[in-house]
Amino acid sequence: MVGGTASTDFPTTPGAYQRALRTGGSQDFGPCDVFVAKFSPGGALIWSTYIGGPNYDRAYGVEVDSQGYVYVAGRAGPGFPVKNAFQPDFDGVDNGSYGMQNAFVLKLAPDGSALVWSSYVGVSTLCRDLAIDPNGDVYVPGMGAHRARPAPLCQLWTEPRLFDRPFDYVPFEAPPSYTDIYSLRRTAGMPLLLDCMRHYGLPQNETSPPQYEDALPLQGGMAPFCLNRHNGHVNCLFLDWSVRKVGLKELWTLKWNQDFNTAGPWTKRGGVKPEDWPHWMRKFKDY
Repeated sequence: MVGGTASTDFPTTPGAYQRALRTGGSQDFGPCDVFVAKFSPGGALIWSTYIGGPNYDRAYGVEVDSQGYVYVAGRAGPGFPVKNAFQPDFDGVDNGSYGMQNAFVLKLAPDGSALVWSSYVGVSTLCRDLAIDPNGDVYVPGMGAHRARPAPLCQLWTEPRLFDRPFDYVPFEAPPSYTDIYSLRRTAGMPLLLDCMRHYGLPQNETSPPQYEDALPLQGGMAPFCLNRHNGHVNCLFLDWSVRKVGLKELWTLKWNQDFNTAGPWTKRGGVKPEDWPHWMRKFKDY
């Protein structure tokens, strides 16, 4: 079991890697340390340990290999313990109340007594999961804003279904240039930045509109952009660098990626009817 705790009396066991909560950081949500615990099939605690630095650290994913080694992934602030790391230095970004955050992944001894290795990962704010293949290789997904090694803006649209991934996805081979945007045509219909209730959205053809006005979306889809910010519209920056208001129902007609159907089921061409929309959206213009 893994997670995060700010408790100073969280149960740990003799011989554990870290037996006390580390404090001293300056983040609003800190201090918080990762915890890792092992239980018997009958529910008895076998071992338990903190793992953390002085700021906000939390685990989300855990896997165990055939030898009993424990692999953990999550989010961490500056000062998180690293060992035998491929990325020993913190290279994260500001994540609001959580403060500066960076993804991490680590390998823990089968008895919880020592770190085999521990490392920050990339510039994303967290890893929510991880996996181990039969060869023992570890795979971690990143999530959050990026600030390094930018891809050309045209690649945000031309790579298949790139907008179905978190917006921090950046191919490592991408050259640090934005000039290739001019190789695209009809960029006026390709959205880049919009008013949004989250730090990203994952628009898909079949995504339904939110049922309630200004409801905080729990996931991506179109809902983060579908907010009544400007009398039935949101502001949008397009790939041709133009900015204009976009009608909320018009969102389903934009070319979000090269596979996106601009005549999908939530468009007039796709057969949507006025009564199909949630009550709060029916008064807005149809597209």
